Amino acid sequence: MASGKVADHEQRPGEVDITNRGISTADNGVAADKVLGARVIRKCCYYLLPWLWMLVFFTYLDRSNLSFAAFQFKKDIHLSNTVYGLGASIFFVGYTVGQVPSNLCLKAIGAPWLTIILVAWGLVSALGCLISTPNGYIVQRLILGIVESGTFPGMWFHITTFFSANETGPALALVATSTALSQVIGAPIGAALMLMDGLRGIRGWKWLFMLEGVITMVFGVIFYFGLAQTPLKAYFLKPEERTWLDNRQKREAQIRASANPNSGSMISSFFNFRIWWLALAWLLEETVRYGILFWVPLLLDGIISGNFNGKSAVTSLADPKAQAWYSAKLALISAILYVSAAIAMTLIAWSSKQHREKNLHTAIPLLCSGIAFICVPIATQQRGTIAGFAVLCVAGACTWCTFGPAWSWPAEIFHGPARASGIALFNSCGAAGGIIGPYLIGYLSDHYSYGVAMTTLGAFNLAAALLFGTFPGASKADKEAALAAEQSTAVTHPATSPKVTNGKAVETA
Repeated sequence: MASGKVADHEQRPGEVDITNRGISTADNGVAADKVLGARVIRKCCYYLLPWLWMLVFFTYLDRSNLSFAAFQFKKDIHLSNTVYGLGASIFFVGYTVGQVPSNLCLKAIGAPWLTIILVAWGLVSALGCLISTPNGYIVQRLILGIVESGTFPGMWFHITTFFSANETGPALALVATSTALSQVIGAPIGAALMLMDGLRGIRGWKWLFMLEGVITMVFGVIFYFGLAQTPLKAYFLKPEERTWLDNRQKREAQIRASANPNSGSMISSFFNFRIWWLALAWLLEETVRYGILFWVPLLLDGIISGNFNGKSAVTSLADPKAQAWYSAKLALISAILYVSAAIAMTLIAWSSKQHREKNLHTAIPLLCSGIAFICVPIATQQRGTIAGFAVLCVAGACTWCTFGPAWSWPAEIFHGPARASGIALFNSCGAAGGIIGPYLIGYLSDHYSYGVAMTTLGAFNLAAALLFGTFPGASKADKEAALAAEQSTAVTHPATSPKVTNGKAVETA
């Protein structure tokens, strides 16, 4: 009897081999899928993100070259700080108004819409060389904001078609480094173009607007042929890789939709308190970011001269060449701030992804930034120019570095059509910060001082830190869905352990 029981529990050699072979096949299938997935995402990073990086680079170059031209431009057009700040702000009125129409065009036309607006804003930027009055300045900035309005949300939405929710933050952060590096690269270019002042009787700021606008238009044509429009049309992927990526993205959407169907409709995004919470925090932070973007050379001028009353030292230089050299010097020095911002953005995005944490990765940098802004005038007056500029660099870098963690939240909260509308809402509120920031600095510097302006920016960032730090994040259902989608494999025919019937393996579908 004992030997019989032992025999009953023994497997035939064939069955053992078949079972082991089935397990091995399953393991190999999962391992092969991981290798395939890693290769596909690596290719997307190499071949897709550089095009989007350049797209955002030219966006920020053409919207912020105004700061490099500010000294000459303000004097020639007879602009006060308040009117200069108003023009920088009015850009974001057009930017906000154009968000929804531009996103509707993006949905209808697809990725080629990004090319259309690229060429359009290059043309409008180039025509800035014809500005001769304050009113012309205001109108040109308004139109530029309208034609640029769909760029950033369009880029973000394009990333979500190729990357999962967990990959979106780091991918976006890499692309968003261009917002800082556009100033690093743009500074020497702007300085060189400003030194063309007088060539053929044309002022340096006119050369700056005209040539950078033309370069953008040329890139727009090249961009059309270089950007992959969808996973199935990704020319840099092999057929099986395209299928894998398309299946994975569709499967993630299905999992998210089944886990939380109420977060997928377009109208739902406007009734989700989380996106309004995020939007308010982003508005506060963008008020600071855009305030700095258009005023860094002018704030640096105040730090160097030790004069925070809002009056530029360049006005005391009678020689146009001396003015051009002074403007170029400030443009080059300001690039240091943006180098530190680009480094901080990359590190914070990587750390946020590694630790799967966003609240502290946004709140702590903004807390540091708020304190640093308040300390800039104090450091300058107590420790000198270098200390003041160093503190300003800390303030700027800590403001910029939250891009990745902050922008990855909407990808966790929404899916399907709601993702597009949620992005537009989130970005529109940020654009409203662009309306407030530049004008606020101009007004405060005209009526009070740069010191008061920077203290105000610090207070905005402290408030944003509080909102980001206490943000509840995605709902439990959305978090579970995102995790399930990430952990699921993309094998079209997943390997399974075969059933054994009468000593023969029967493959399951």
